[in-house]
Amino acid sequence: MREVRTNSAQISASQYERELRAAAPPYPAWYNYYRADPIIVPASLADSAAMETPNLSAHFFASAGRPRETTSLRLSAPTLVIWGLRDPAMLPGLLHGLEEYVQDLTVVRIDDAGHYPMSSHPGVVTKAMRDFVMRP
Repeated sequence: MREVRTNSAQISASQYERELRAAAPPYPAWYNYYRADPIIVPASLADSAAMETPNLSAHFFASAGRPRETTSLRLSAPTLVIWGLRDPAMLPGLLHGLEEYVQDLTVVRIDDAGHYPMSSHPGVVTKAMRDFVMRP
């Protein structure tokens, strides 16, 4: 959310989200994700400054049948993130500070991969996953 609210390059890269949110019926099957997503991409830094920041923790746990002990979005489970650094929609700045939220984080950056590194670099992704799962 930080990057979507403060980085003009990420705002520009995320404009496809605004188009998907405005889709006309009949909605595609995946559209409910966009309607439920509390992160609304602003059109500019000026629009961002005027937007209310959503409480992501409250939104995340709102549909839980039983209240959670915490609404923290921090993870303690081992987590692997594989990131294509040439992704035109999700810029590398989104990775900055991730370690503050994930206790056991492994990030694999693929310099020449885009949004679908599993398609463009299946060997690298498979090795990263295998190494992650097999680590002591």
